[in-house]
Amino acid sequence: LTDRDRVYVSGYFGRDDFVFQDPNSEYQTAIPWGNATASFRWNHLFSDKLFVNTTAVFSDYYFQYEASNSTFDYQLYSGVQDYTLKTDFSYHPNPRNRIKFGANYIRHIITPSNVGGRQQNTSFGAKGVNRQHAHEAALYALNDFDVSERLRINAGIRVSFFNQVGPFDRYLKDPSGSIEDTISYRTGESVQSYLGWEPRFSMRYRLNENSSLKAGIVRNYQYLHLVSFSALGLPSDLWLPSSEVVKP
Repeated sequence: LTDRDRVYVSGYFGRDDFVFQDPNSEYQTAIPWGNATASFRWNHLFSDKLFVNTTAVFSDYYFQYEASNSTFDYQLYSGVQDYTLKTDFSYHPNPRNRIKFGANYIRHIITPSNVGGRQQNTSFGAKGVNRQHAHEAALYALNDFDVSERLRINAGIRVSFFNQVGPFDRYLKDPSGSIEDTISYRTGESVQSYLGWEPRFSMRYRLNENSSLKAGIVRNYQYLHLVSFSALGLPSDLWLPSSEVVKP
């Protein structure tokens, strides 16, 4: 756009579709899944030492399983939609010192699983689409600097925040597993929130031109959980957000 501003736009769309049909019966199955994503990034140069990247991202992943014959049909659907906005600053005060800091926000819309089907003239399945909603945000800063010609240190801190929000129904069960009560949360009402401190530290000591020693330690929080059915050998993995029951 100018000598100090540059814009990047990118997109991706992919779909895979596995289909099987038994030639000796009316049974058939289909497993479509894929992802669509688009991003917009603006790079602005404040000076020769400071620049910023501001990025907006949309992604939409889905998985579906379908099976049917002459008397029944069955469908299972799950997916994850993310809306992300982040800004990342890079500051180079001198050749030996590199500082990075920024913030990001993600709006999660997760469909853990929706099941429906038909057995002859009887239909079954949940009413409406079961979705879970959450907000995720973070602030971070790090410093990568050369202490000497041989020693480099990278130290930083990241503060993350996760909030599951409504609409959401929490089912309270007795010891036998039967539902005895339900807590309903309105749209946007906080269900459960978490705050995580994520420090990091690493160092590199150069022994000579060909060898070096490296060490590091980092603490991270993962707020989305992957539930895998590895025995099936299919892309039937489901994603769940952290909640009162499922901890980060």
